[in-house]
Amino acid sequence: MRPLQGRRQECRRSLGGPLNLPDWPTVLLSPNMPRPTCLPICIAAAILGSGNILAADVEKPGLNPANTSGQGITIVDGKVDVLAVVEEEATRRQATTGVMKRTLARASASEKQKNYWAATFFYEAALARSRQLGGVNVGVETKRAMAGLSNSRIALAKAANKQREFEEADRQIVQLLRLDPENKKALEYRDYNREVAKAHEGRTPSRETLARAGVMMRQKAEINTMVRDGKLFYEMRLLGEAKSKLKQAIKMDPSHRAAYYYLSLIQEAQYGDAARKRDLMQKERLVDVEREWNEFLK
Repeated sequence: MRPLQGRRQECRRSLGGPLNLPDWPTVLLSPNMPRPTCLPICIAAAILGSGNILAADVEKPGLNPANTSGQGITIVDGKVDVLAVVEEEATRRQATTGVMKRTLARASASEKQKNYWAATFFYEAALARSRQLGGVNVGVETKRAMAGLSNSRIALAKAANKQREFEEADRQIVQLLRLDPENKKALEYRDYNREVAKAHEGRTPSRETLARAGVMMRQKAEINTMVRDGKLFYEMRLLGEAKSKLKQAIKMDPSHRAAYYYLSLIQEAQYGDAARKRDLMQKERLVDVEREWNEFLK
């Protein structure tokens, strides 16, 4: 029979690594056990993780061990399907590791495309998976995720700083430091950003004004789109739709010259159409008069 220490190490490998539990057998109790039973620590850890009870919990008032069951693992008549517990835990860890690696790949692809917003989302999701695994057997992936998150957050902070959005830049660095408080690059850039922000005090518009300016810019873009729509309708001789678009644009921006210009073209086109229609009607009347006169002469 192999030494106890060797069996412990084998079970730990099947669970994906060491567990933060004491390094000695744990005593488990079951309703029909005549005496406490000692199990290796890796098996006890798996049963504990599945929701079953330890000896310390049996004495709690109101707890009925006979009805206790975990995630698919149950103590019945003093027997525990230990192998099923270990296999279930190993399968869960393997699946979580696979999800983490796929998420990390998506994060790296987003970072290469300089889509740093998406990259930060995927890197943080990968780190969340690492925490679920306790960092066991995913040390390399965890370091990659943290390094990628650092690069992406700092890139976003630099972009915000360049636009003089110093509060946004500081927010990006603060979020990074929550996960990696000793990040030297993040600490240095946080200090740099705050120094630049302090130097620009009184020289840049307030945050409220910048937000209002952003709204106005979006509204201006919407008005320009309406004018272009009106121009296209005019070229397609859909004068009614063109006139409606241009009037809507003028209502939103009474000083928009292009809208007035195309509206005047529409009015000229409508006047020309009306004039041609009048000429046609007059000619048709002359033809009718001539026809009636010829009938009279006969």
